[in-house]
Parts: sequence; C-alpha cells; structure tokens
Amino acid sequence: MNIALIVYLVFLIAIAVRSARRVRDIPDFFVARKGASAKAVAGSLVATILGGSAVIGAVDSGSRLGGAASWFMLVGALGLVALIPFAGRAYSHGKYAPPALVENLYGKGPRLVASLVIPVAWTGIVAAQIIAAAKLLMTFTSLSYTAAAVIAAAVFTGYTLAGGQLSILRTDFLQACLIILGLLLVAGCALFGGIPGAEARPLSEILQQAPAFPFNTNFSPLDLFLLVLTYGTTYTAGPDIFSRMFCAKDTATAKKAIAMAAATLVPVAFVIGFLAVYGVGLADVQGARITAIAAQVLPAPLIPLIALALLSVVL
Repeated sequence: MNIALIVYLVFLIAIAVRSARRVRDIPDFFVARKGASAKAVAGSLVATILGGSAVIGAVDSGSRLGGAASWFMLVGALGLVALIPFAGRAYSHGKYAPPALVENLYGKGPRLVASLVIPVAWTGIVAAQIIAAAKLLMTFTSLSYTAAAVIAAAVFTGYTLAGGQLSILRTDFLQACLIILGLLLVAGCALFGGIPGAEARPLSEILQQAPAFPFNTNFSPLDLFLLVLTYGTTYTAGPDIFSRMFCAKDTATAKKAIAMAAATLVPVAFVIGFLAVYGVGLADVQGARITAIAAQVLPAPLIPLIALALLSVVL
C-alpha cells in the first residue's frame, strides 16, 4: 500500500517538474496557453468537481439522506448546463481568473471585491481538502495526522506552483478516470457481492429501509431548491470552473467540455447515491464511510487502487 501511494505521489511530482520546464510565461501557467482540447478540459472539470465533499461527504450523508445524496452531483450537472449559454461571453471577457472577468463586465470596484473574497473563501476549501487527504493517508498508511497533513499540503502546493494549469490538465483526466473507476469498482462489488459479515444487514433490507430518492423526510423539494441556490450555482459561477474553462482553445471547445462534464456527472451521481445507501448497512464506522465500504466488499489486492482513487478525489 505504502509503495503504491509513494509511486503515485512521485508520478505527480515528475509531471509537475516536466510541466514546469514548459512554463515560459503567464498564459502558460494560468490557462495552459489556451490550447486545451474539450477532452482535457472536461476531464479537469470532472476531477475538480468530484472532490471531498462531492464523494466522501455525500457517501457519509447516506444515513440521513439515503438515495437523495445523488442530488449533490445532479445539481452540479444542472449548474454546468446552466453555464453553457453564458460560456461564450465569459470566455471572451475572461483572461486568467474570475476577477478579470468581473472587471470587464462590471468595473474595477467589483473586481477588488472578488479579488478579496475568492482567496479567503478558497483558503478554507483548500484546507478542507488537505484535511481530507490527511485522513485518507492515515486510513491506508501508518502516518500520523500531522505527518499526513504536511505531506498532502506539500504535494498540493508544490504540484500547483511548479507547473500551473499545464501540469494540472496533464493529470486531471487520468485522475477523473481513476476516481470513476474506483467508484464503479466499489459499487459493483457491493451490488453483486453483498456485505460480508454478520454485523451487516442484507442489501435488500438496506435498500428498503434507507431514505428514498428523489425525496424523503430528510430531503424535501424545498431542500432541493436551496441546494440549487447554494450548491448548484457554484458550478455556474465558481472560480475553479472558470479557471478550467479559460484553458480551452476556443468558445466551442469550452461549451463542449462543459456539456461533456455535465453528462459524465449524471451516472456518477447515482453511483454515489447507491454507495450512500449501501453504507447505511455498515456497523459503526471510523473515518470515511466509503473506505469502510471498500474494506468490506473488495478483495485485498484491489484496496491500493481504491486508495489511489480516493487520494485523487482530494487532489
């Protein structure tokens, strides 16, 4: 396990170093020379969206939301679809980051506000990802929390500073595939293999008793409306979404990439919802519920693959 994680992190560092040698100016670093294909941008969007809250947090919410946990990604897909009509204007007015887009549309005052708000908000988001990565490393290795957090922060920061979007786009498509493969593998083994062990209830019983999709007592249509307003809109106007969109080689490519990412999120949403429901049948779980599910249903040789997939979630 440790060897697999070390090889994976070294691979990322090697990509960053190689990309750093190709970074010659600001456009290279921030928007990958504006030459990315629809496949590369879509893969980066999917890898970015399938973060800690979208996967780990959604599965953990199964006991409360049940199948309605699927709405997190479905609302995300809806937010991306809502962006498509505005993508052309945003792409033409944007440059490297959302503050420049805000200035071109509304003036220097709003740009200043955006420049202050975005870093403050995203400091918390990045910190949450580092915490999630540290907990995952602790789950699969003998590292202490402090050591795991320091390693995760160093890799995150160094990887981004070294190659910028050039390095990120190079690995995001691979990481997106790894994340989806890992989720499908865990869900497939859970669906066809059942939960071994006397402490777990049968799958049929879990599916009958878990909160239902699309709505249940813990998730009403009003909750969905609020989720669209507070969560879905981040996929329409989020800094991370725009930063990937600006890397596309033209407007048509940007729109195609957004549509591809949205289409990918829909089936992934239901896989996550199934895992959220399935996790209800486990006994007391320490740490992330998805890791507990993986440990229950997967053969031991496949555990390192899931570890890499989950680490990709927070990367």
